[in-house]
Amino acid sequence: MALLRKINQVLLLLLILTLCGILYKKGRKGAGPGHQADEVSEPPEDLEDEIPVVICAAAGRLGATMAAINSIYSNTDANIMFYVVGLRNTLSRIRKWIEHSKLREINFKIVEFNPTVLEGKIRPDSSRPELLQPLNFVRFYLPLLIHQHEKVIYLDDDVIVQGDIQELYDTTLALGHAAAFSDDCDLPAAQDVSRLVGLQNTYMGYLDYRKKTIKDLGISPSTCSFSPGVMVANMTEWKQQRITRQLEKWMQRNMELESRCQVFGAFSAGSEAAALGWETQTLALPQRARRPVGELVCPGPCRDIQTQPQQMM
Repeated sequence: MALLRKINQVLLLLLILTLCGILYKKGRKGAGPGHQADEVSEPPEDLEDEIPVVICAAAGRLGATMAAINSIYSNTDANIMFYVVGLRNTLSRIRKWIEHSKLREINFKIVEFNPTVLEGKIRPDSSRPELLQPLNFVRFYLPLLIHQHEKVIYLDDDVIVQGDIQELYDTTLALGHAAAFSDDCDLPAAQDVSRLVGLQNTYMGYLDYRKKTIKDLGISPSTCSFSPGVMVANMTEWKQQRITRQLEKWMQRNMELESRCQVFGAFSAGSEAAALGWETQTLALPQRARRPVGELVCPGPCRDIQTQPQQMM
């Protein structure tokens, strides 16, 4: 009995010491400047300061993607998080391209885009099949790919940024506006190329105004189009206004209308509809971004653009 009593006393003492230790640790945490509960409830400082940039990396255009990323990284001191989007069969190649170059120092995440979301929404186009590549539609699905950021920059892989991306990120989006785009009509170089090759940077160049549904939109054929290749988006507004669903409806209607570019129909209809509240405006990087190849547009009034004529999707 005496032995059992001593064992019980020792166990009781250990229990008391354990409780004292727990209370002591809790007291130190509560008295310290960085309370753990506050750290969990508040977003990390690094995440608050991050500028998320989404860019696609197609199998045949990895070099262009790396050039675009390098142009952003080389011209800013901001904390950039690159979300590099690719198809499953290219993800390992994308990682190798980054990790075996000077870009290995960047902060990045590789995101897989599942092309099955496009089934039944796009119509094969034998004349311009490259315009219907799955990654061309990544911009429609930003909230499904990027979750923890309120504001996101999307750039096409043929954009070369010559200024600080922080200025673009600081673009103010008015209340109720889900995104801001750049305007094409103030682009002298693009206008010159358009005259030479017969293309236009107004909606007449992209939408088939012979279709009644297009006419019913009420968009003037001479209205300046915009570039969906440079975009600042508010993810909260995007989700609340169900922008992705609206775009998918236009993608399906495009199969019936046979328009050359459903993105203009979708975004333009939204920009004039109070329910969607899209904003079409010039972004804040004049003379700092250019497209040396690829699409016929550029963010801002870029005076020194040299482009090759290639119609937008």
